Amino acid sequence: MVNAVQSILQSLGELSKRKVKRSARIWTTRIEELVSRRELITSKQAVDIAKLLVQNQLESHRKVHELTCHIAQVVPTLERIETSDIYPLCYLLAAVDLDDVLYRLLDRHLHLSKEQCIHTPHDFCGIIKSVALMSSRHKWRMKQTGYITGDIPSFTEIVENTIHEANKKIPSYLHKSDTESQTLGEIIAQKAFIEYIWHKNTEVVNAHVINGATIGARVRIAQMLTPEAQSLLQNQIAAGSYQSTLSTLREIQRMRYPQECYLRDLYARLCATTGASTYMCRQEAIDTLDHFINMLKDTTQSSLLDYLKGIRRTDILASKHQATHRWNYPINIRKI
Repeated sequence: MVNAVQSILQSLGELSKRKVKRSARIWTTRIEELVSRRELITSKQAVDIAKLLVQNQLESHRKVHELTCHIAQVVPTLERIETSDIYPLCYLLAAVDLDDVLYRLLDRHLHLSKEQCIHTPHDFCGIIKSVALMSSRHKWRMKQTGYITGDIPSFTEIVENTIHEANKKIPSYLHKSDTESQTLGEIIAQKAFIEYIWHKNTEVVNAHVINGATIGARVRIAQMLTPEAQSLLQNQIAAGSYQSTLSTLREIQRMRYPQECYLRDLYARLCATTGASTYMCRQEAIDTLDHFINMLKDTTQSSLLDYLKGIRRTDILASKHQATHRWNYPINIRKI
């Protein structure tokens, strides 16, 4: 039966290589097979499963929650986790709100690897993205409930050490010709976000390479970008596909930190794309919309809140739309 789990993993790997749509029935079949055999999944296999789920954006699949809960139980038994595996694991745990496991996993990994040098920008990018995710969700929980992570006394130490490491590594990465601009831009954007939510640092990020970061990373530090970088970001949002726009909104939702900049632009684009959407995508789009509406209830952004509520009332995100118009005034359109 252990071989059966490995066989399913190989099948998932083939589906991933062939870039099979995540809404395809075969994904559900394979995930259900893993759920039925979850007690036989080893810790190493759990890591591989997590990577495949996140890589194919299946973390919000209806069957994945149960599977992730089991992964959360077996992964801590690993003596060592590869640095490249940390972010997929953290993101998957965050997707089902297993924050306590996320904190302990990242804390343990960083302490075990403290004496090891992280050589590649890609590896460090995974670490700083994980710390940014953890920090953002931690701040949100503290604001909502006054909750403090008592099991991890070194929480602040993790953040400060990560910022310190980033300050040391970024200059050297800038002088390496083989460093991908997207990876370097992502590191700079994540560092700026961590500094903002922890130290309220609003210093403008002038580095041109920041434009290589993902839209989700730049949206979170929009107030720290130069006017030119903000203009480029806005143009990229306006040109985004349905899938890329929804992916950005899911990423922002996972962070949990109150986000208001560019939400109007992102949802305007989501409603105005010409591509057809699957049922799975439509449900996720509605879930993200409900999340942000709930988040904005206690803010002063009444105009943005009314805008999002207007989209919700029209049910445009629930239909198999292939919109060709700009969605500028949803508040004034009544559901028929």
